[in-house]
Amino acid sequence: MAINPVPEPVSEDATLDNLPTPRPTIVPARELSPERGTLDRAVEWLRETVSMARERVQHTAEHYPLQLIMGLGAAAFVGGVALRIWRSNRYARKQSLFRKWRA
Repeated sequence: MAINPVPEPVSEDATLDNLPTPRPTIVPARELSPERGTLDRAVEWLRETVSMARERVQHTAEHYPLQLIMGLGAAAFVGGVALRIWRSNRYARKQSLFRKWRA
């Protein structure tokens, strides 16, 4: 099931006191027919998953842009530290093997 992002229409004479309570509209996802092949079902599932992920990222970017930028920066920093540690350990291991072979 997917959530319909389009809000319900509001009348022109609406005020803050008489606005309807917002609630998500549930739209059933297209049923996957059993006669379709496994590859077709996998492609359909992948398309729906990518579409939902794209909608979530767009919503986050619109409503929380600074938090998104800070999150991406933190993830890049952690990835850089992990890469640096991995490369330094890898280089140290090669140096120790070289010293053993040379001796």
